Amino acid sequence: MMRRCLLGVCICLAMAGAMGGCASAREASNSRTAIQVLLNQWKAAFVANNLDAILPLYSEHFQSNGRGKAFLAEYLKEAMAEGAGADVKINTDISTITIQGNTATVLPVAVCGRVGSDSLRLDLAKEDGQWRIVGMTGKHL
Repeated sequence: MMRRCLLGVCICLAMAGAMGGCASAREASNSRTAIQVLLNQWKAAFVANNLDAILPLYSEHFQSNGRGKAFLAEYLKEAMAEGAGADVKINTDISTITIQGNTATVLPVAVCGRVGSDSLRLDLAKEDGQWRIVGMTGKHL
């Protein structure tokens, strides 16, 4: 009787663990898909020189080399006024997405245009259920 009860508890724990693993795998898959959508929106907005579409993809807490979102907005506004996105190629096909809870990194993100090329690292955070870019590092930033 004791053995049967212990076996039942073990089976229940194993099932609970498996179900939790499935939920975690599903959540990671959903996050990965959402991050890929964010990356696609980011690339499309930049190439289209669409400041109104790109800024909401960045967190209000964005930082890059000690500069925040206000600096980024001004920089992008000037760059897009010059048509910077027109000849830029952004490649995330070889990027690795690493998710840890509500944060993620995407690297390398290859950016190439008339002014040169760079390999970026994007830091993301899930804010209010949405993935946003919270940081960006590269050689030329």
